[in-house]
This record gives sequence, structure tokens and C-alpha cells, in this order.
Amino acid sequence: MSSVHPEVQKAMDFADQVSERLMASLDEMRTYTAERLSEDREIAVKVDMNGELVDLWLKPGVLDRKSAAAIAKEISRLVAAANEDAAAAVARLYQETTADEPAADVDEAS
Repeated sequence: MSSVHPEVQKAMDFADQVSERLMASLDEMRTYTAERLSEDREIAVKVDMNGELVDLWLKPGVLDRKSAAAIAKEISRLVAAANEDAAAAVARLYQETTADEPAADVDEAS
């Protein structure tokens, strides 16, 4: 029966920990959404981690109070702002995940 050298096992355990942390961060990034609400509270948008619109809410009657062009302009502005929020959050998650991790102490053979 062969056994794994303790230093090799230590390196493998470290790799497993890093892999688990990366997978957890990827899951968090995939499910992240950012939301923005217009100042008048008549339009709300939600974007995913890629900045793609995943939900749009218009207050009932907003189409009667505002022109289509004004609504489109506000939606575009809100999506852009939410996209910036999402990009910043994903960048923060990435930085946290890839921050300097103390490497496994593996003695090099001389």
C-alpha cells in the first residue's frame, strides 16, 4: 500500500481549499444582481453580473405621465448605473477571491 507524502498531501489540501473558495465566489458572482430605482420611484431595473437587464418595473400609469422617449432614456440611464454597480461588485468579489493567499508551505528538496 502506498501513502502520500505529507508535503504532497498538504499541497493537495491547500489546492482543494482554493478550489472550493473559487467555486463559491463564482456562484456568488453568477447570482449577483444590481438594482436601480428612478428618483421619482416610477421606474426600476435589475441587471445581472454581466450588466444585462433581467427585470424592469414601471409604476402603473407612468406611460400616461411620461413620453416613451423619456421612459427609454431613464431606463437606459438606470441600466448603465446598475451595470456600474454590478461591475464594481464583481470586481470586488474577484479581488477578495484572488487576494494574496498564503501558499502552502512545501519544503523544497535541496
